Amino acid sequence: MMAGVGTTEVITLVGNGMGQGAMKIVRNVLETAINMEYIRRFPEQAQLYLDWHWVEVHKLNAYMEEYLPDSLARMAPEQIAANKANYQRVKDQFRYSVTRPDGSTRTEKQRTWCRDDLSQRATKTGFAELYATAMPQANQILHGSIGGLLNHMGSEKVDGRIDCPPSHSWAAQALIAVHGSMIQVVQTAGWALNVGPEPSIESLMEDYMAAWGDEPPPKRGCLTKRR
Repeated sequence: MMAGVGTTEVITLVGNGMGQGAMKIVRNVLETAINMEYIRRFPEQAQLYLDWHWVEVHKLNAYMEEYLPDSLARMAPEQIAANKANYQRVKDQFRYSVTRPDGSTRTEKQRTWCRDDLSQRATKTGFAELYATAMPQANQILHGSIGGLLNHMGSEKVDGRIDCPPSHSWAAQALIAVHGSMIQVVQTAGWALNVGPEPSIESLMEDYMAAWGDEPPPKRGCLTKRR
């Protein structure tokens, strides 16, 4: 459902001439699709995905304690205590030891729920090509790097100004990437629930090819056979 809602948002933005904005959401849809297939293939990761919630709650409470103490004071004390207890329960799952050159060790904290970063999860789930095609440019646009700035300009721009919507820029790229991601989502959901999707994956791939013509289909890493 998260991927489906994101796809609707992409279509809405593209339809209103905001392809760069659509590319920002493409990143979310693709990451959702990768996470789905990753957890299906490595089910022991599911609990880590869930338990990361308490790390995020801990960070929020720490922020409120420093910057919004009045808002934190309005929270029920038993809720605050429960949040702290759950964080203490799960925190060690997201810490690991690193050996220094001198042989001593230090403790590192994970930045996300999974020890594998997103590119590694993409490789392990058959998303490597789709990730490599869509994610770098989506990240540039999302994070506002110099590449993102240039991607907001038309190819003929020489005055340093970004384009104002509406335009067709990035429309095709956003739709192709989100379409490929959603085919993978449907396949993962079918395998996870042990049902055959209707229409079939083959039909969805035919639709993809009919829509995009000579554009290459998403790399069928997890579409070719069940793993």
